[in-house]
Amino acid sequence: MTTQNNITNETIVDRSRRDPEIAVHAAIAKAAFKSAILAGGLSRDPWRKNYAGNYMYMHSTDRYDHFKNIITRRYLQVERS
Repeated sequence: MTTQNNITNETIVDRSRRDPEIAVHAAIAKAAFKSAILAGGLSRDPWRKNYAGNYMYMHSTDRYDHFKNIITRRYLQVERS
């Protein structure tokens, strides 16, 4: 396994098998992405400006899921559906 800048190339799936906290966060993020796509805040279409693949999950509040664009670094909040 190679290391670059103290980050290993193992996947989140590999890490989540060993660390239940990562598994929980991954499940929450997956649910947030699904909800945001259903609500229309994010899109599955790679040609759309709000393509889900260009966002990373940040956190959720009682009413909103928060994402950050990996290119522009702008934040997006999507009301849960």
